[in-house]
Amino acid sequence: MNANQNTARDSVSSNDRPSSRVRAIPAKVLPLKRLLTNAHQEPIDLMNESDDSLMVRVKRNDHQAFRILADRYRNRIYRFIYRMLHNEEVAEDLTQETFLRVFKRANTYKPGSNFSIWLYTIAKNLTFNRVRDEKRQPLGVADSVDEHGWDYATKDAGPDPLEMSQREEIRRLVTWGVSQLPPKFKAAVVLRDIEGFEYEQIAKILRCPLGTVKSRVNRGRLRLRELIEHEAREYLE
Repeated sequence: MNANQNTARDSVSSNDRPSSRVRAIPAKVLPLKRLLTNAHQEPIDLMNESDDSLMVRVKRNDHQAFRILADRYRNRIYRFIYRMLHNEEVAEDLTQETFLRVFKRANTYKPGSNFSIWLYTIAKNLTFNRVRDEKRQPLGVADSVDEHGWDYATKDAGPDPLEMSQREEIRRLVTWGVSQLPPKFKAAVVLRDIEGFEYEQIAKILRCPLGTVKSRVNRGRLRLRELIEHEAREYLE
């Protein structure tokens, strides 16, 4: 992979910790809130349990196990959906719907499977369904990109105002560029270069052949680079 192809990965951090730029998602939908606050079970320390072990418990209607899984993944799922749609309210709604479906469809989960792939597949389906229902491309980047964008924090960030300004401009260009990609290319690039999934895992999430995934990632990266270079020239002129 050359330096140009690494533009998205190098410019965007996929740190799972809640970002100051992407707020934690409140469980404001009543059914989900009830699941997250249900305390019928005797308290058990499940924090170190694997996703698979927790899902086995969720299949037995264990609300505590479900709450741990939701806490573990809902910020990541929100950020994935937001990167696809660039609409805060819709991303919150679809994040909540994703976890409601996890609970309702727990019996369809096969122990020993990769939970994150299963979870992201649900989120992807909901996102693509929203795009199809509205018969339009995902919404463009909001004006408040800096408030609701990605976590761009880097360990070596210096106090130099010029350097910080340059980094902010790179972030703006990458965010804008990704928002312009067609949904199928956007999903492949986001899953690979931002979420960090392997090609084989992306093929399972998107339910398409491995070769198709690689093609979409490569074409998405190429298109992203073209968009950024064009926008950068316009900016400099």
